[in-house]
Amino acid sequence: MDEPYTPISCTFYDQLEILAMRKSPTTIRYRDAEEHEQQTTAVVVDVYSKDKQEWVKLDDGTIIRLDRLISADGHPLSGECQS
Repeated sequence: MDEPYTPISCTFYDQLEILAMRKSPTTIRYRDAEEHEQQTTAVVVDVYSKDKQEWVKLDDGTIIRLDRLISADGHPLSGECQS
């Protein structure tokens, strides 16, 4: 994926961290590398930064760059994190 990373909203990032702490299956919607919308139900096991980008890892091994997310647990991704 060569497109520049766009930071997600701080509120959405916090929501992902809460989902990781709960360790409960959640519905994740995201865009894959071909821009197709995907949906999976999995446990968020980690939210982390690598190479100046942020990622989420699911218990099924799926790793998604956070700006590719559409929604998690029914909460839509919106806006950027302003610092």
